[in-house]
Amino acid sequence: MSDYSFLVNCLVSPKISGRIPTVKKNWELPQGLKLADPSFHEPSQIDLLIGMDWFYDIMKPGFLKLNDDLSSLHDSQLGWLVGGKLHERSYSDLAMNSYAVSVDPMEELMQKLWGVESVSPEMVPSSEKEQYEAQFTATYRRDDSGRFILHLPLKDNAPQLADSRFMTLRRFYMLESKLQRNLDLKVQYDAFLDEYEALGHCHEINEHDDPPGLLKFYLPHHTVLRPSKTTTKCRVVFNASAKVFGLSLNDVMMIGATVHSDLLSIILRFRKFRYVLSADVSKMYRQMLIDPTFTPLQRIFWRKSPQDPLRILELSTYGDICDDRGKEFLHR
Repeated sequence: MSDYSFLVNCLVSPKISGRIPTVKKNWELPQGLKLADPSFHEPSQIDLLIGMDWFYDIMKPGFLKLNDDLSSLHDSQLGWLVGGKLHERSYSDLAMNSYAVSVDPMEELMQKLWGVESVSPEMVPSSEKEQYEAQFTATYRRDDSGRFILHLPLKDNAPQLADSRFMTLRRFYMLESKLQRNLDLKVQYDAFLDEYEALGHCHEINEHDDPPGLLKFYLPHHTVLRPSKTTTKCRVVFNASAKVFGLSLNDVMMIGATVHSDLLSIILRFRKFRYVLSADVSKMYRQMLIDPTFTPLQRIFWRKSPQDPLRILELSTYGDICDDRGKEFLHR
């Protein structure tokens, strides 16, 4: 065993290469040689890969050529190293492998990358997008303050919505029980809905005043905690993807065309100017009101305490409508 050593900085990797050599072979070597690796002829993993700077420090002048078509021996600080090629008759013993890699042209790869951040036209039928835009153009209006008042873009299957009152009430009782066990969360939840009502973004109704045949839907709601936010750490969202007999509110609404800039365009604009200003419009989507004809489709249950009478609120705005994973459907 050699006492030679050197200090080197290494990058640790789970695997350097495959097993080398691929097959075991008996070599005819001179007797008495001190080999750097006595089991070099047995397939094994590579333990260390060094660069040329260390390689030449390890090598010594000693050299032995056994014959023209087999191997040669090189002396080193670690002992004799065996190198060269295998005899031709041993090639048939090797496990031959062939690997092929097909690389798409760079232009195609970039198109695929951009496509990840865009909405495929096939996702929304063009006829639906056209219907959505036609309905918006024909029905939107503005109030005296300039705020948009919009209709919900309902499909023809909207009357098939089932009665969601029982399901939503059951889920509200579960939420209420959860809030009773977490008083800190309850305080934040109460404050959020208090503000929601104070801003006029929802209003209380009496179910007994509903006309016969009114199309209505009750939305479950839950909280999304955002500890990193400096303002609203607790946010209440309303689940418009909650299904009753296979249909949810989101299922009966049309999806319009994407009108905002794609992500790539936004990123590129950051590289065109020396200074960039970023701003946030507070409760932007909640500034758009829903026509009162459609607010019965956005009803929720609420009360601050189990001892209080159960209240029914109708949401008057577009904001905070989401699916059951917390992702907002603000494009609707």
